[in-house]
Amino acid sequence: MKAKKLTAILPLLTLLSDSGVQNSQDASQPATPVVQQNTHFAADTEILWPYTASPAFSSQLYVSPSFPIPTQENITIDALLNVRNSAQEPLFLTADEAAIYAAHNGTLSDAHLYAEVTTLSGTPVRRTNKGGLSLFAAENGRLEEALSLLAVSVPDAAGEQDSVFQTWEDLALYKFVGGTPEYAAQLASFRNRNETAPFSSAQDYIYAAYANADMKTLTALHELKDNDDAEIFTTARDLLPVAVNTTNNPLRITPDKIAQLRKIKTLSGKYLFATVDDFFAAAGTDVSYNEIQNLAVVPTDTGDSLFTAGAAIQYAAAKKGDGYLDKLLAIENAESTRIFTDGASVAAYAAMNGIPEIAQQLADLLDEQKNPFLLPYEAIRYAALGFTEKDFIPLETKKPNALVFFGILDYNQAFLNGVMRDHLKEIRAAYDLRLEFIQEDTAPEKEYATLKEYSLLVLAGHGDGELHRIRLGEGTEESAYLDQTDTGFCKLLDTLPPDAHIFLFSCYAGIGGEKGDNFANYAASCAPGRTVISSTTIINAGAITVETEYPFTARINAAERFPYNMDPRQKYNTDPQQNKGQVRDATYTVVKSRTASASDLAQAPAAVIR
Repeated sequence: MKAKKLTAILPLLTLLSDSGVQNSQDASQPATPVVQQNTHFAADTEILWPYTASPAFSSQLYVSPSFPIPTQENITIDALLNVRNSAQEPLFLTADEAAIYAAHNGTLSDAHLYAEVTTLSGTPVRRTNKGGLSLFAAENGRLEEALSLLAVSVPDAAGEQDSVFQTWEDLALYKFVGGTPEYAAQLASFRNRNETAPFSSAQDYIYAAYANADMKTLTALHELKDNDDAEIFTTARDLLPVAVNTTNNPLRITPDKIAQLRKIKTLSGKYLFATVDDFFAAAGTDVSYNEIQNLAVVPTDTGDSLFTAGAAIQYAAAKKGDGYLDKLLAIENAESTRIFTDGASVAAYAAMNGIPEIAQQLADLLDEQKNPFLLPYEAIRYAALGFTEKDFIPLETKKPNALVFFGILDYNQAFLNGVMRDHLKEIRAAYDLRLEFIQEDTAPEKEYATLKEYSLLVLAGHGDGELHRIRLGEGTEESAYLDQTDTGFCKLLDTLPPDAHIFLFSCYAGIGGEKGDNFANYAASCAPGRTVISSTTIINAGAITVETEYPFTARINAAERFPYNMDPRQKYNTDPQQNKGQVRDATYTVVKSRTASASDLAQAPAAVIR
């Protein structure tokens, strides 16, 4: 059936609207499940009537296929189950679905009309793995509304117009989260310079409606240009996280506030706020315009602005008093080198309530040749993470030993924050801890001939879920990553004590679990018998719960993100507000049996890195 058939149905809608059929409940009010007895069921059978979308609905209602639903048309379940679209696909797969549809004033004649509905490209509106049309009816969805939503279109990659919503489940979820045809039409009107649409998928529309993204804020953000006059926000994935923050945050960055931030310039005359990340940082803060303006003109040694927008916001939010910034910028080591040379390190140190005097003490440490013992970034990080000069005096206790390797690349402060400092404090209470910062994959084996003294090894670095590697340093060279080709590191792992534990603090190190081609399984194969703990997904310091210090065990809780981390249809029948902030266990713990030695593994062909 061609797209024009959509409009051909409209005259029928007028007849339907005048037919005297009344909705059992005001569509503007959420239906309330009421348990009632029905004489068509056995005496001990209960049914939710009228029915609304709720968890596990299919287990709450059973209807015989021959049971006549008491509606304005004495239709049967059998008749509804026989309704097919033009592709000969059934609208209802189960008696439950048909009964839910009928229970919400769905008629057989309407069902045949629904079967004729297509997208603008002429394809029937599909169903996926859930009873989409039943769910749409359960949300008091009407045929007129479905047609209005199907008329919302944006150009695809080839420039052809098609309906944004392609399935009944998309329509049901959009309505479930409060979306209207008018709101969808406004989102569809956005266009980038190249005529592409920022809001291009049903998921974009569902999330915008769920978060009640403010249209004026979306417009103000979409009109922004960067320092090269290029558009900043070109996709819903860029726009919505910022707009959602401004909508849901009581501080509310309004379009006027956005315009005010754009007035702030760097020392070179460029916009301070010029990226998606800049405005995302601004969306959740209460720092004043004057504070950011003052920080924007703090110079580096070369005359550039010290702070980026994000660093300025983080530093201002730390609420440090007069003189704190000057103290940090005055810290030099024995070579008269300033250790704080960028706004990011200054802001991170301030956010962790770092003490300037501690950073100065570590910067003053000397080696045997009277050279600085620590590099500038090392002095900053050790001080921020709670280390003092006393921690660099060798001291053996009866506690077991732990070794922590931190990759030096930390673009988002995943490893330099107060929660990480607290975790290290927990470990230091149970172990004699040694912390090393590394930037190359051969650094561990060059520094250590054996790890036989260490009961716990922690490896922290940014992970890659596709290439199954852990990033340590800057650049794209292979040496900046630990991966499954690093046989020297593999051999080193097998020198750990037989009962040692390895904790991989890295995103996706355990992705796929036991069957995954992940770094956790590789490490466990290199160190058979040892316990390897990892995360199957994104991880941050706040997601880690240390359950026991010795032997080390931990749980990783991953926060659910609605709906961008998954198909939004999976969220149907769940109240988004109740689901917000829900967590799941993302811990993957593996112990490999000793079937081959590490030397055997090291000489085997290198694993293929996808």
